Amino acid sequence: MSTRTKIWRSVILALVAIGLVAMLINETILFLGVLAATILIWYLYRRPPRWLIRLSHPQTASPTWGKPRASTSKSKSRERKKRRFRVIDGNGNRSS
Repeated sequence: MSTRTKIWRSVILALVAIGLVAMLINETILFLGVLAATILIWYLYRRPPRWLIRLSHPQTASPTWGKPRASTSKSKSRERKKRRFRVIDGNGNRSS
């Protein structure tokens, strides 16, 4: 990252920080409401409840993330075992 980009990023972050502090001083309730909404959205994004997962994916009754399916993995491993190992001939040994 160039120094010009770092400077602009620092200026923007400083202005955002100043604005947040001014908002906290002048409008405390509004600031706390925005902060609570942001934290709630972040929490639901990181750890969604089951009802929210079902709402966003109606075709599946229960989430199956992280659960391996036994029948699919067995059939894939059998297919791989049936194939023979093949060596593809290249250009041979090249000398520089």
